Parts: sequence; structure tokens; C-alpha cells
Amino acid sequence: MEMNEKNWVGILHDYVDEDGYNEVAKLIGSLFQENQELKDKLRKIELTGWKGKDKIIIEKIGTEWVITEHRKDKETGEIGNISTTIPEQYVVDVWEIIKKRCGTFEKTKYRELAHDLILKNNLSLSLDEFNGGKNRKNYFKTYYYPVKILEDRGFINYTGRGGITRLK
Repeated sequence: MEMNEKNWVGILHDYVDEDGYNEVAKLIGSLFQENQELKDKLRKIELTGWKGKDKIIIEKIGTEWVITEHRKDKETGEIGNISTTIPEQYVVDVWEIIKKRCGTFEKTKYRELAHDLILKNNLSLSLDEFNGGKNRKNYFKTYYYPVKILEDRGFINYTGRGGITRLK
């Protein structure tokens, strides 16, 4: 969840020091771990306002994650669905890299993860090329969507500016 003045992450950040923030994040993480019923209910979640689109739905189907976005066509005004399928392995890869880079409630950054993903996926790209131009598809399928899935499932907090805090 992106931190802003209108959500609990932003409010918590404004009113609690770093140690207090980490304590509350630990408590929230433990609640998710203890409550399997809550986890099951969160299997299909609708999020509003992600990247200016009306809403997205993230579902795990077999060994893949399906992200469905609703977008308004600029010419016709019709709202249509766009689905993106992400192999579970991409999410696992990002999670493994995060776990190697930082402990629970520690932080890492986009550039560190992107560097490791370029190496892991044997991409012949520089760090600056990873999320630009014709290479943007690599950025979305191996980094952006897996990070959003991990955030949605409560494993990390993603600031939207490349900052990631591991929650589990």
C-alpha cells in the first residue's frame, strides 16, 4: 500500500516514530499469520485507485497470478478489462531476493532488486535499461507486478518510490 495522508500507512507514519511503526507492522503481520480464515478471505481482493485505474483484482489461479485491471478507453469512454498473467515463479524470485537482502522490517530499494533480477533472469540489460522503452515488459513481469502481489498479500510495504520494507 502506498503511503499517503488518506490511508492507515500514512497516518501511522505521521504519528508514530520508526520503532513504533515497526512494532505496529509486526503486530499486523502476526495477526495475518494467526488468522487463516482472514488469509482465505483475502485470496481475491479488489484494490481501488492503483495507478489511476478504477480498480484491480489480484487472484492466484494454480501456479499463476492473474491481475485484472479496469481501464477507460479514451476515445469511446467504455470501461474494459485487461488481464495480465504472472507466473508464480516471478513472485517467488522477488520474494527470495528480498529475503536475502533484508530481514523482517528492514528496507531495500528498487535498484538493488532490479540488479539481482537482471542477473537471475540472464537479461543483457543495464540497470537503467531495465524499466525503459522496449525493455519495459521485463520490468513489469519480473519486478512491478510481483512487488504489487507481495504487497497485496502483506509480505512487504511498497512506497511507490522504489522503497520496500519487508513485513514477514
